[in-house]
Amino acid sequence: MGDLEQIHPRHRFLIGLFFHVTWLSGPVLMALYGVAARAILLGRGVEVVSWERGVELLLPFALWAEPPFLVVAVMTRKRLRQLISRDPGAFRTGMAMALGAYSGLVLSHGFIVTGLLLYEGPGGLAEAVYMFMALWMITIPYMIAVAGVGALVGAGLVWVLLRLLNKV
Repeated sequence: MGDLEQIHPRHRFLIGLFFHVTWLSGPVLMALYGVAARAILLGRGVEVVSWERGVELLLPFALWAEPPFLVVAVMTRKRLRQLISRDPGAFRTGMAMALGAYSGLVLSHGFIVTGLLLYEGPGGLAEAVYMFMALWMITIPYMIAVAGVGALVGAGLVWVLLRLLNKV
């Protein structure tokens, strides 16, 4: 906590805001992925579940798919606090890299989740959700690992871009 008092209150507020937006955006994005997947499947001529059944299936799925957002939010907040307590002038660079990490998280998580939501096999979405939840000890660490790699790639690309623009 000693480092937290050294951080400017505005920076502390923005770090907290970023943390909360990151972990709370998981369920919102899941709803958007679900609506998009439904439209794609209808466009392909695939029979889909009703809106009510879709919501019943998507709610537990959204909660089970939330850990990558929570892990990246916690790790980003920790790294930003460490960076800014060492070098207060690095706030913009740190936030830019955090936004890159969030973008990588959203893209990699969306890639995984969209594949599950577009499953057309027997049982469709219900089977995909039930198997995802039944095999949670494999699926959740896998999602965290893929989302972590996506976040690292996103942050790394921003860092490279900042280096090329001579901002770091």
